[in-house]
Amino acid sequence: MHYGALPRRRELAGCYHREFLHLCAVIIGILLCLVCACAAFAQGPLPFAVENRLKPKDAEQFDERLAVEIYFAVARSVAHELNPVNPKDIRPQFTLILDPKERLVRYQSIDKNAILALPAWNAGLFAQGVAVAALGQALSCEELADAAMVGERHALAKRYTVVGVEELRR
Repeated sequence: MHYGALPRRRELAGCYHREFLHLCAVIIGILLCLVCACAAFAQGPLPFAVENRLKPKDAEQFDERLAVEIYFAVARSVAHELNPVNPKDIRPQFTLILDPKERLVRYQSIDKNAILALPAWNAGLFAQGVAVAALGQALSCEELADAAMVGERHALAKRYTVVGVEELRR
């Protein structure tokens, strides 16, 4: 009887071995899926070029992840403003220049080569620059001029329709 139990043990050992190999294959598959997912969500190249001329201490303030989040949020917002029903994907192309020699924010676009120059990293100014770049690349010159005139008319109309408290007392 002792000898008859021996093949049974080998059979059970083989069964456990197959289950172990199957479990290892499943774990390896899960790990491969996780690696692929991490690679897909990893930070790729920036959607805009950057020239960072700041001193090393100041250059550390520039947060690429925040800049990319702002870029896509503003681009989505501008696309939705231009066409709320069916917004098109807008990806403004420009070079961000962080240069302490710049005194003001400067946006310049010549033949699709746009430059957004900031004296230092500022998330708010960067968002405004991305909005200007997105509008500049999404609209023609005539459409931009029309939008500016409409904005001017609205601003003037608001200015003259707003009445101060002192004027109401009269």
